[in-house]
Amino acid sequence: MGIAGGLIQSIIPSRDIPPNTSARVIDGGGTFAIPGLWDAHVHLLQSNDTVAERDAGVMLSFGITHVRDMGSSLDARKRFLARIGSPGFAAPSMIGAGPTVWAFSLLRSRDRRALSQIR
Repeated sequence: MGIAGGLIQSIIPSRDIPPNTSARVIDGGGTFAIPGLWDAHVHLLQSNDTVAERDAGVMLSFGITHVRDMGSSLDARKRFLARIGSPGFAAPSMIGAGPTVWAFSLLRSRDRRALSQIR
């Protein structure tokens, strides 16, 4: 696999690599390569920042390079996104579905109009 600029440029059999190449050669025998995976339903930011950072690293270790956060505090998302790309912080790229909507808080509401919207 020929990689340049962090992107796959070519896939060639190892027998076709010139013997005097200056490229770094890694024996990938017995392994496989896949594109980055998406997890389209995560709640990464509903815990504290330390747990979110740990979980983000675990996701990357399993090949998940993109996630869609299905609802969290907008402040938590802003803090998290600001850290992506900082030294020592590794995380999948993230898109957000929006803030969490807790239906049970609507049920406790005395606002009749809000209650009528969930029936």
